[in-house]
Amino acid sequence: MNDEKILDKIKQSANSSEVPESLKPENITDKLIDKSPKAHRRIYQVGGVIAAALGLVVGISAMTGNLGNFNNRLKLIEATMESAAVTDESRAGTAEFAEVFKQAGSYEDILSTMDEYEQTMQEAYQRYDGIEVIEEVAESESGTFDMPANEAGSSDHSTTNLQVEGVDEGDVVKTDGDYLYVISNNRTIRIIKLDGAKMSEVATVRIDNEAGEESIMEIYLANNKLNVITQGYGNGLRKVDDETYYMDYRATTSVYTYDLSKKETPKLLGKVSQDGDYNSSRKIGDYVYLFTSFYPRYMGSLARGGDNDYVDMVPYVGEEMIEPANIYLPIQPRNCSYMVISSMNLDNPDKIVDKKAILQDASDFYVTTQNIYVRSQQWGHNGSNTAIAKFSFQDGKITGESAGVVAGDITDTFSINEYNDTLRVLTTVWSGTSPEPENHVTVFDDKMNMIGKIAGLAKGETIYSARFMGELGYFVTYRNVDPLFAVDFSNPHQPEILSELKITGFSEYLHFYGADRLLGIGWETDPKTGEREGLKLSMFDISNPRNVTEINKTVVQKVGSFPGEYDYKALTVSPERNVIGLATYWWQDVSSGYNYMVFSYDEDKGFENRLAYAFAPDSSNAWEYEKSRGIYVDDIFYVIAKDNVFAFDMQNNYQKVGELLTS
Repeated sequence: MNDEKILDKIKQSANSSEVPESLKPENITDKLIDKSPKAHRRIYQVGGVIAAALGLVVGISAMTGNLGNFNNRLKLIEATMESAAVTDESRAGTAEFAEVFKQAGSYEDILSTMDEYEQTMQEAYQRYDGIEVIEEVAESESGTFDMPANEAGSSDHSTTNLQVEGVDEGDVVKTDGDYLYVISNNRTIRIIKLDGAKMSEVATVRIDNEAGEESIMEIYLANNKLNVITQGYGNGLRKVDDETYYMDYRATTSVYTYDLSKKETPKLLGKVSQDGDYNSSRKIGDYVYLFTSFYPRYMGSLARGGDNDYVDMVPYVGEEMIEPANIYLPIQPRNCSYMVISSMNLDNPDKIVDKKAILQDASDFYVTTQNIYVRSQQWGHNGSNTAIAKFSFQDGKITGESAGVVAGDITDTFSINEYNDTLRVLTTVWSGTSPEPENHVTVFDDKMNMIGKIAGLAKGETIYSARFMGELGYFVTYRNVDPLFAVDFSNPHQPEILSELKITGFSEYLHFYGADRLLGIGWETDPKTGEREGLKLSMFDISNPRNVTEINKTVVQKVGSFPGEYDYKALTVSPERNVIGLATYWWQDVSSGYNYMVFSYDEDKGFENRLAYAFAPDSSNAWEYEKSRGIYVDDIFYVIAKDNVFAFDMQNNYQKVGELLTS
């Protein structure tokens, strides 16, 4: 359903319903149409209830507390957006705190919480019958500055484009400098020996699961071990107690670990699984942290009859249901889905180290080397908030620490940054008092108390991209022109806007390109109409944050999209090797297709297009396009696309020197 049809449907359904002024269809047009290119809008029917968009399930809820110590110190800002006018100050920071989550004392407590949510929704049915819900699911975007050390190998090679130094992320292609590991058709992993232009496939890893078919989502590579993350929907026996089992069918996410000491014969070392659809994961040191969303088969209180009905409504980690002590319930239920987190040690790949489940959904995760920040968007009559829950971890043990609430929406994980025991957050705020958005900068301390703030920035515009380095932060807002803001956080209690550069177009992704250069990748636009005119690369001089300038730019016409605008791992950016690589979708006259482009940058010459290789002309397979990757090993640049590998000589003007094609 396109945006125009969405608006028509909302208008038709809302004609007979009383809707808050700020959320009437005529006032939310800008919110629905091309306001956040990083948000995939999902339309779904919830019994005819417009619960999220119209704020029927009100009140702010956030995940806080000390879960590891089981002391129930779960706190949150005490505010309800329906019963009183909510100001920006009460929607962000740490006003009055009140307990919002409780530790489940038994499985029956979980069912009671679901019953309470069901009752709330039943009341909503009577008020808003027939209206569709519009949910925005924000995806993680934008790139890399600090890169982890190269995987052990004999070569200088690129790594996955990451956000945080020391925090690895799964991807569809990995390399150790000697071999490529490539997910093929979501079913196998090809291990390809690299020797310059010569390439040969030496082994294929296939997931063997008798319970059902699994799709390979992402892989990790470290210390001669390959971690394979899969998602499947299979039948299996579930253990209820020592004497009772039952047949179950549900989504399961698994991590398979293989020994790669002998590349020709990978050996399975272990497997762990947990319920739910794969959301995300991270690898820090020897531990993998897995995030899934579990949707229980809740049938309502009147449909239950047996003593073991909770089996359908509690997630499993491994072979056992998560015990009540590790499940946390909201005082104000907002939904019946779980966020499930578990950890696994690479040295014991068949054992779960720790696990937690919270009966609340999550839209995204920002993970550092010590903390996990989980954000959840919440709608109300006076706009939206984002609740941020902070979890710490050490040696696989996960502990809930604290939480805060910030006014507005967070574009992506690059709008959140941890530095020197503070958390800097950038949000776009839609309030009930103004038809246009504005943007806020908010700073929290390590206990998620708000300690600094700047409000009212770039009214009428929304945040598109951001990047932080030390005490400085940069972010881009956009409507018809692109202001690039520089922010000084040296005094976290009084953050300061140092400069505001206005140029045409906007950057979807920012990447530090040396000590005093900032690369922007996005779109050139007409300053009057906002119409896109082509792919734009910008280089900013940030040597003086009080006077940021755009010193070079290039515009590539006839480009329709590029995966890096919504998946930063699809970009290859290396200031050290002077490489800017990305796949693009192009069109010209009546033809179209996909190609891979590589640019370099020179202070005098600006951007130079070094490679434009059409790997899938006239192709309609979006998977080939979105999962294409560029990797360099020494002086060879490899483009992995459409299950094929193409080799280019970086020292010889990127001349094609080899290929490995699938049959």
